[in-house]
Amino acid sequence: LTVLFLIPLLAVQVLLAVGLGVMFGLLNVFFRDVGQLSGVLLQFWFWATPIVYPVSILPDWSRPWMALNPMYHLIQGYQDIFVAHQSPHWPSLGLIAFLSMSIAFFSISLFRRHADEMVDEL
Repeated sequence: LTVLFLIPLLAVQVLLAVGLGVMFGLLNVFFRDVGQLSGVLLQFWFWATPIVYPVSILPDWSRPWMALNPMYHLIQGYQDIFVAHQSPHWPSLGLIAFLSMSIAFFSISLFRRHADEMVDEL
């Protein structure tokens, strides 16, 4: 039963990672500083996501801001499955699924549009 809950979460996570990876990779071809900037942004994003700390230690005023982080909902889904042994909260994952699909489609269209220019730039 746990596997049935994991597959949608993994699919959304992979779609988001591929979309961001293609977009950052494409931008890095034309703007070399994107490689260094993306490392800093990902490090900040990691610590802004409650992976190694519980949300309960955060002050009450910061919790609504945490809900704006798309990875928060994915990580919360994993924690629901593995820690609480319950089904993830599916409505909160709908927005991140839509965002992941949007980023992936945007990245693929951006890649197709600039593929010829990438060859010249590399």
